[in-house]
Formats: sequence, C-alpha cells, structure tokens
Amino acid sequence: MRKTLWCTSLAFTLAFIAGCGGGQRQQLITVTVSPQSAVVAAGSSVQFTAIVTGDSSGVTWSVNGAAGGNSSVGTIDASGKYTTAAVTQNATATVTATSKRDTTKSASASVTINAPVPISLVVSPSAAVVGAGQVTNFTATVTGDTTGVDWFVNGIASGNSTVGTIDASGNYTAPAVTTNAAATVSATSKRDPTKTASSSVTIIAAGVVAATANVQVAMYTIIPPAGATVSVEFGPDTTYGLHTWRLPAAPGGGPVSILVAGMKLNSAYHMRALLKLADSSEFDDVDHT
Repeated sequence: MRKTLWCTSLAFTLAFIAGCGGGQRQQLITVTVSPQSAVVAAGSSVQFTAIVTGDSSGVTWSVNGAAGGNSSVGTIDASGKYTTAAVTQNATATVTATSKRDTTKSASASVTINAPVPISLVVSPSAAVVGAGQVTNFTATVTGDTTGVDWFVNGIASGNSTVGTIDASGNYTAPAVTTNAAATVSATSKRDPTKTASSSVTIIAAGVVAATANVQVAMYTIIPPAGATVSVEFGPDTTYGLHTWRLPAAPGGGPVSILVAGMKLNSAYHMRALLKLADSSEFDDVDHT
C-alpha cells in the first residue's frame, strides 16, 4: 500500500510539472518602424515600414495620435504610406505603428515637413530702351519655383506685332514703330500666376536722315527719351570714325535734329545716332547709308 501511494504521488507531481512548464512559451511582441525619421516637402509622401515580432496580426497606423491621420497632420494608409499636410510653415509630425494584438506595443518615427518657399519673381533689367525692330533680352529670376515663367507684352501672351514679341528665353523684339512707343514686359510664374514681375520698355523709332541745300550736309533727326543726349557718328563704312557735337533732349520731349557735315562729294556714307541715356547707359540707332 505504501508503494502504491508513493507511485501515485510521483505521477501527480510529474503531471503538475508538465502542465506548468511543459507547454509552449508565449513570445514577446515587439514593434519597430523604419525609417525612424524623415524630411519631406509639404504635400509629398514617404513610405514607412513596421516590423513586428511575436505577432502576425499586423499594426494600425496613426499620426500624432490620430488613427489614419487627418488633413491637419497628414494621413497614413494601411501600408504605412504617409502623405503630409499642405502646411504653409515648417512643421513636425509623429507616425506611430501599434500592434493590433497588444496595443501597449508600438513604435514611432519623426517627420520634419518643409513648407514650400514662397514664390517670388524679379525681371531684369527693370527698364530698357530698344530701337524699333531691335532685340533686347530680359531675365526672370524665380525663387521657390522651378517650373519657369510665361512671358507677356502689355498683358498679351508672347506679345504681337503691334506691341512687340517675346520668346520663351525672354528675347523681346520691338515693333517697327515710326514714332516712339512704350511697352511693358512681364514674367508670370507657371505654378502661381499671381506671382509676376514687369519691366518697362521705351521703344525709340529709327532716326530719319534728310538732305539739305548743301549736298555735303545731312540732317539727322531722332526723338530721344527725356534726359538723354544725342550725337551722330559717321564715316565711309560701319567703323564710322567721325562724330558730330552732342545735343541734349528737349526738356518737354520732341525731336532733336543734328547737322552732319564734312562728307566728301560723290561718296557713300554710313551714319547712326548715339544716345547717352539719363542712367549713363548708351543706345545706338540703326545704321543709315
């Protein structure tokens, strides 16, 4: 009887030990998120990945504690793709993956959101003087945008034959005016058409050369802008070499006429007006033969 009792007790003890320690141990759940940090532009996306051990049920994603995020902090889908909010100032957000089985297990990543740089435009030169039919170049300097600009003349896309034309590179061709005229060249951001900059253009009609009673003397007439002075260079070819005196533009505007004397009989001459503008820049009229 004693042997029977001892055997029964031993069997019970072994069964208890097997029941307590003989089963499979439950694995600890851990969550990690990669990348652990990211820097993205406002309105763009970044992909996060959650790695979970001890659990195959997956994770739920949140942004700043909001499941799936929202329009203020950005949104994240079930695959971990986070799309930032369209912020106007630099901001940060926290993306978190939480175990579905054990909500006490989670991991997070920090996101720096860079707001777009405000678009600004500058057109140079800010003012230009160009002869009728001649070409001058304008440059648009843009910050906060790489999509480029559209060019306008007097509000007309690319201009026309009346106000002058401008190409995609900013090359402006003045119209063939017979009297001085003015135009406005503008560049507008392709991304944000409210961002624009302009330059004023003074178009100088070509001078007129007329005969006088003396066949060795010509009258050269041109209308310079206010503040300019005018002289004429002339010679047997386009190296010229000879110069007249310099006259100021009329205070109230209007034509300036200069006598060109000293030419030889029965000889062809080239001549053109030279305008020194109020800002000390110079403008050359077209060549006349």
